[in-house]
Amino acid sequence: MSSLNISGVLVHARKETAPNVAQNLGQLPGVEIHADQGDGRLVLTVEGETFSEMVNTISEIQNYGGVLSTSIVYHYSDDHHQDPKQESAQ
Repeated sequence: MSSLNISGVLVHARKETAPNVAQNLGQLPGVEIHADQGDGRLVLTVEGETFSEMVNTISEIQNYGGVLSTSIVYHYSDDHHQDPKQESAQ
């Protein structure tokens, strides 16, 4: 068993850099973009096996060039998460 941490994050980027920011953030491990308004507003989730891993990814997003702000709007943690890959192996 492993831990699962998921956060919903709102990101606001400079409008002129928004397409590049969205493309690059979407390539970060554990990051999935769910909405891109095209004007710099993004809705994404960040997943990590540990809380620290997730927070480090959110910090990386906050410090990314062109990002004006990040806001965590939701966080879920499950210390008893069973990885589906492990379930199928049993």
